[in-house]
Amino acid sequence: AGWDTELGALRPGYIADLVVWNADLERIAPEHLPDARPVATVLGGQVVHRQEAGAAARAGEAAPAHPRAAEPA
Repeated sequence: AGWDTELGALRPGYIADLVVWNADLERIAPEHLPDARPVATVLGGQVVHRQEAGAAARAGEAAPAHPRAAEPA
């Protein structure tokens, strides 16, 4: 058995490494890239950073599922 049911996609229940930015990095002007800031970081499916109203979230917290993830397709 491999990891194909846990890795390789952004889906509920999968292990994810990702960064959420406060800007669309593909659309902002190159001179504004240094102003972009990460607002959340998920490593191995665990939130390791989240910026909320000026305060970081607790490290080690499980990444929340999207509220609509449980809805049937």
